[in-house]
Formats: sequence, C-alpha cells, structure tokens
Amino acid sequence: MFSASAPSEKKPSLYIFYGDDGYGMGKAVQTQIEKLGDPAVAEMNITRLSGNIRAEELRNAAYALPFLTERRLVVVSSALTLLKSAKNKENLISIFENLPETTGLVLLVETEIDRKDWKDFRKDHWLRSWANSQPANRVFTKEFTTPNQFQMRQWIIEETHRQKGQIVPAAANELANLTGSNPQLASQEIIKLLTYVNFSRAIEFDDVKELVADVAPTNIFDMVDALAEGRTQDAMTLVHGILDERPDELFGMVIRQFRLLLLARVLMDQGVKSDKIAAELKIHPYVATKLEKQAQRFSAIQLEKIYPRLLKIDENLKTSQMDLVLAMDLFVSEMSNN
Repeated sequence: MFSASAPSEKKPSLYIFYGDDGYGMGKAVQTQIEKLGDPAVAEMNITRLSGNIRAEELRNAAYALPFLTERRLVVVSSALTLLKSAKNKENLISIFENLPETTGLVLLVETEIDRKDWKDFRKDHWLRSWANSQPANRVFTKEFTTPNQFQMRQWIIEETHRQKGQIVPAAANELANLTGSNPQLASQEIIKLLTYVNFSRAIEFDDVKELVADVAPTNIFDMVDALAEGRTQDAMTLVHGILDERPDELFGMVIRQFRLLLLARVLMDQGVKSDKIAAELKIHPYVATKLEKQAQRFSAIQLEKIYPRLLKIDENLKTSQMDLVLAMDLFVSEMSNN
C-alpha cells in the first residue's frame, strides 16, 4: 500500500499588495513566483494582467487550472483601475470568494499617501473592508511604504540580511546617504558590495566609499552656491534640472549635502582645515575643499536650523500635503530670504 501524501500547507488564494513601494511589491511577487518551483514550469503558470481588464477576463484567468504544478499565479498590476468601477464590485467579490485553491491571485494596488492614508484606497475602501473580514488563510494583505531618507539606514541593514550578508551600521548609514530614498538602487549596491566581500565578512565603511559612486552631482554644489549667494532664480533652475533628471534622488542628495556642510562647519569652528576635514568625514579631498568653501557662507546655527525644514519637507511629502516640486521651491525661497 502506498501512503497518502501529506496535505500541502493551505495558501491564500488572494494577495492584496498596496502602497507606493513598487520595488517592494515587485520583490513580493517574485517570492510568490519562486514558490511555484521549476522556473520553466512556473513561467507556464503565470498570467500577467493590467487593471483595465473586464471582470470576466479576470475570472477566466483566475479559474484556469495549473499545468504540471499544484498552483498557478495571476498578477494584476494597476489594480486600482479594476477596483474603481462600482459595477465591478459585486462581480469581483464573487470572483474573490470563489477562487480555487490552485490559484494565487495577486492584486498590485499602486497608490500614494494622501492625508495619512492611501489615495483612492483608504481604510474604508470596499476591498480593504471586505479583506479584513476574510480568514487569513484565504486573503493576505500587505502594505508597502517606500522608506524615507531617515529610515533607509535600517532598511539597508535588513535588506543586507535578506541577501544573506552583513553590514556594519556606519557602512549602512553611508550607503543611505549615497543612495537616498531609492530602495532599488540601494539593493543593487548591496549586491555589488556583498559580491566584493564574497559574503565572507561584513560590509565595511571603506567598502562603500570605494565601490559606491557618489550620486550627488555637481549641480548640488552649484545649487548651494546659488543659495548662499542669494541667486534664487539660479538655485531654482538647478533644482528643476535635477528634478527632471533624477527626481527620486533629489531630496536625499539635499539632506546629505547639508549634513556634510553642518559637520564641516563644526570642524572648521574647531580650527580644522580641508585636508583634515576630508579625513574626518572620510570624503574625497576635492569634496572637502568644496564643502569648506561653502560652509564658510553659513554659521553652524544657520545649518542646524535647516534640519527642521528638511524634516518638515519629508513629512509633507509622505502625507501628500505638497509635491516635491512645490516643497523644493519653497525651501529654496526660504533659504534665499535668510
């Protein structure tokens, strides 16, 4: 007699991933794909859809049987489009409630923070309310929030652990300074750094300085020069130039620049010159020379007052009280009037 195979662990049939961290949601989907097993077989059991489909199309994809495996995956990106239609509500609930156990349906709800909740997908949204009433082994929901500049250090430490490596706090802090609020860029740099140390030791501060390019462009120095000299229009032009090319990195670069300026100013007040500043801050001598010149135009007290402004910008951005362009325009105007 053959013994019966042990029942496999019951997995949710519906996954609802929502938030503004597209990179994090993408990784979560990849985890589900890897659970399908052999990549060649898995690819035959993955259906990718966009939110502009009809409910009936979703039903057909979700109710199809898997091929050569126990489970198939249906991934719907831009799912808000599908969820916004009021006439779809009852049809979608019917589909979700009757999903076969052989299907994992993933809804990717890409949205943004608006007044401390998610725009068009608030706590009282019908899908979130319905999902909260369902058993955890049937419906799984997860919020994905992009870490801000001040959360990136811990995110980097955790991501390095997920990649089976180690990183010392000082190295994580420097990598956060260099990559800003950009998890995808930080993750790519972690892969490079772990390969460099061959996973045999923790990533050190010097490893980051040697391998990771400084993302702050010359325009950041030029922008600070313009601010210090009261050239508001020039500063605005430079800010908008960076916004056009690297919008996701601008805020992190500004924070890093003024952090370095404050540290340089404190050292200068102690009589430290640029060559020693480079050693103390572990930066390139050329950068130290630029910082020394710029820091001469600000007092330590002035630079210390800038941080609350940056924190306020961060809060306004995360709560969608203003967009990045307006926030940076106001910051430049306030700085130029000091």
